[in-house]
Amino acid sequence: VPAVPGATRTHTYTLKQLGALFPLQLRGIDGVYGVPFSVRADEVVTGATLRLAYAYSPALLPDLSHVNVLVNGEVSSSIPVPREQAGVNLTRDIAIPPRLITEFNRLNLQLIGHYTMECEDPAHSSLWANISNNSVLELTVTRIALENDLGLLPQPFFDRRDIRPLNLPFVFASAPGGAALEAAGVLSSWFGALASYRGATFPVTPNTIPDQGNAVILATANERVTGVTWPQIQGPTVAVVTNPNDPYGKLLLVLGRDAAELKTAATALAVGAPTLSGQTATITQIEQQKPRKPYDSPNWLRADRAVKFGELADTDALNVSGYSPDLIRVNFRMPPDLFAWREKGIPVDLRYRYTPRAEPDKSTLNININQRFLRSEPLLAVRHDATSRVDRLLDKVMPDGTVPARVKFQIPLFMLPAQTQMQFHYYYDYIKQGECKDVVLDNVRGTIEPDSTIDISHFSHFIAMPDLAAFSNSGFPFTRMADLSDTAVVLPDSPTPADY
Repeated sequence: VPAVPGATRTHTYTLKQLGALFPLQLRGIDGVYGVPFSVRADEVVTGATLRLAYAYSPALLPDLSHVNVLVNGEVSSSIPVPREQAGVNLTRDIAIPPRLITEFNRLNLQLIGHYTMECEDPAHSSLWANISNNSVLELTVTRIALENDLGLLPQPFFDRRDIRPLNLPFVFASAPGGAALEAAGVLSSWFGALASYRGATFPVTPNTIPDQGNAVILATANERVTGVTWPQIQGPTVAVVTNPNDPYGKLLLVLGRDAAELKTAATALAVGAPTLSGQTATITQIEQQKPRKPYDSPNWLRADRAVKFGELADTDALNVSGYSPDLIRVNFRMPPDLFAWREKGIPVDLRYRYTPRAEPDKSTLNININQRFLRSEPLLAVRHDATSRVDRLLDKVMPDGTVPARVKFQIPLFMLPAQTQMQFHYYYDYIKQGECKDVVLDNVRGTIEPDSTIDISHFSHFIAMPDLAAFSNSGFPFTRMADLSDTAVVLPDSPTPADY
């Protein structure tokens, strides 16, 4: 570990912060639940500990039962379940080998449970373990110095692997004028949009770089920030340099010979960051951006056409497996001024596939909106007795594991706040076969097709203003234009850093 102050850090996350909104309920002979976690690109994990708070059933047989802690599919530790500690709240510190941890990771808790040496029911109610979502994952990391390369942007100033709120200081060489504030507004809007899911703050310090970490500096050619060396400025310029106070921190320099070039450099960075490379870049030409249209914010549902679920969630996140699968979640944001006086609701064209049931039962696909139940669809069975021509025709159109099912429904507008999560839960009924005949086969799968759609294009827009709730929840009405082009910010005659 480098002998440099600040080289080693410790991060602690509860399972709730990692996405487990409720305690993990492990059920059956092989119950698995878990959470994702990630590691920043400028950090390497040198130690990891899981402080587990848990309880388990008194009926578990200690010789056959245990709880596995898995990281990325590999067993990190197996926790015994002695009978004398059953049924009470326990805590245990579990060391996780750093070699198991990569950039994007999955921490799973798995119950292997048995309650009898004879024939047992795999779904018996006595097979349970409860993992508190207040359990803590502690990561000890060593910081590493990244290259000074614009090609890494938006890293390290924004790293999508980091789940903490973004805190990115902005530094002005002198009291900023209107153009410098507009340039800073462009950049903070860009970083803020990237970090919209976790929140962002942009404190301002005049002519003072932070003692640790990263910062953005905006200045013109005749200005200087103490301790920072400027590259040669021959036009709108952006550069990445090391923070003189912190060998692991970076400074993003946004420079110009005058205020107009400073704003050009900020705009080029926000719209063309993926095309930049090297330590320093001079902007020689910037393509004129087309004027934005109302309600075309990229984080909002498009209002000009139907939007596919594949645009809102990763394809992998739309697939689940097992008899007790996790929810399939689809997140989206909506303009808060949709007007549905004479409309029934927002139409959804849902396409899905699943392993067909062997016999008719009570299996369903349950659909929730922000944990509020909306509707359920039955999961149908394979037709073994298709003898007539009509039955054979039905077999072709009914779900059989290869033909997608499809249902169209409408969501009442009052159920959809500005930030909404649709939740799909595959519930599989478990049919008892009789003593010594119950065997759970891991052959059930469910998916929500990426070409399922939600459509708000036919709704009109109306809302009584002013409405502070609409502003608090979604920045409306200012976010009506994605680039805030219709927005003016009014500052005091003598603004302070807090105002900026």
